[in-house]
Amino acid sequence: MNLRGSSALIIFLGIFLLSSCLKDKNSPHIYFLKEITFESQDDIDAFHTNYPECQTIQGNVTITGNDFNNLHGLSGLTKIIGDLIIEDCPAIETLEGLNNITSIEGKLSIARNDALTSLAGLDNLKTISKNLNISGNSSLLNLAGIEHLDAVGGSLEISANIILTNAAGLENVESIGGNLSISGNYALTNLAGFDNVKSLSGNLSIINNTDLINLSGLHGLTHVGGSLLIRYNNSLSELTGLDNLTSIDSTFEITSNPSLTSFPGLLHLFAVGKNLKITENIKLTTLAGLENLKYTGGLYIWNNDKLTSLEALSNLISISETLDIWSNNSLPSLTGLENVDAASINDIYILGNSALVTCEVKCICDFLASPNGNISIAYNAGGCNSKEDVSEKCGKK
Repeated sequence: MNLRGSSALIIFLGIFLLSSCLKDKNSPHIYFLKEITFESQDDIDAFHTNYPECQTIQGNVTITGNDFNNLHGLSGLTKIIGDLIIEDCPAIETLEGLNNITSIEGKLSIARNDALTSLAGLDNLKTISKNLNISGNSSLLNLAGIEHLDAVGGSLEISANIILTNAAGLENVESIGGNLSISGNYALTNLAGFDNVKSLSGNLSIINNTDLINLSGLHGLTHVGGSLLIRYNNSLSELTGLDNLTSIDSTFEITSNPSLTSFPGLLHLFAVGKNLKITENIKLTTLAGLENLKYTGGLYIWNNDKLTSLEALSNLISISETLDIWSNNSLPSLTGLENVDAASINDIYILGNSALVTCEVKCICDFLASPNGNISIAYNAGGCNSKEDVSEKCGKK
C-alpha cells in the first residue's frame, strides 16, 4: 500500500474508533462510552453525530470552559456512571439537553456558571449516588428543574449562589447520605425546598447566609447524625423550622447570629450527643426554646452580652463533659442548671461574667463538695468570684 493509502486508512480507522460505542454485555441494546471531556461547543454539537447510539457514559463527563453556550447535543444520554461536572462555563444559561438523564452514579457538580438561572434540564434526574454541589452560580435564582430528584447518596452543598432566594426544586429529596451545607447564599431568606428531609446522616451547616430570617423548610427533620452548625447568619431572628428535631448526635453550635434573641423552634430537642455551644450572639436574652433538652455533652455559653437567664435549661439533667459559662456580662444567676447531676460533669469553668452573683445552685454546690475534675470560678460579681465564695454560700443554704 502506498503512503497516501496508509494515511487514508489511519484517518478512517481514527474516525471509526472515535464514532464507535461499546455494547453493554448485560444489555446488548445499550451502548456506552467509558468517559468523555468536552473541550468546545462543537464537541457538544457533534456528540450525537459521532456517537448516535451512546446512551450511557461509564466514566466522568466534564464540561468546562468559556466556549459552551448550550447542552442540546447531549439529549441522547440517559445515564452517567461516573461524575457529571459542569463548571466555569460563563455562557451556559440552561441545562436543557440533559433532560433524559435519570441517574448519576458519581457526583454532580454545577459550579461557577455565571449565566445559569435555574436547573431546568435535569427534569428526569432521580438519583445521585455521591455528592451534589451547586456553588458559585451568580445568576441562579432557584433550583427549579430538579424536582424529580429523591435521593443524594453523598453530601449536598449549596454555597455562594449570591441571588438564590430559596431551595425550591428539592422538595422530593428524602434522604441525604452525607453532609448538608448551606453557606454564603446572601439572598437566601428561608430553607423551603428541604421539606421532606427527615434524617441526615452527616453534618448540617448553615453559615453566612446574610438574609436568612428563619429555618422554615426544615420542619420535617427529626435527627442529625453529625453536628448542627448555625453561624454568621446576620438576619436570623429565630430557629423556627426545626420544630420536629429531637436529637443531634454530635455538636450543636449557635455562633455569631446577631439578630437571634431566643430559640423558638427547638421545643422537641431532647439530646445533644457532644457539645452545645452558644457563643457570641449579641442580642440573645434567654434560652427559651430549649425547655425539653435533657442531655448534652459539654455546655459552652460564651460571650452573649445580653443573656439574662438560663432558666430554660431547668429540665437538663446531664452534662457529660465540661460546663463552661464565660463572659456573659448581663447574666445574674445560674438558676436553670440546678437539676443537672453533678456526677455527670467533668470540669466546671465560670469566668468573667461581670453581673453574675448567684452561683450556688445545687449542681455547682454538689460538684464543689465532690469534684470530678477541674473547677475554676473567677472574675464574676461578688458572691460568685471564687470557689471559696460559692462554697460559703452553698454551706448557708
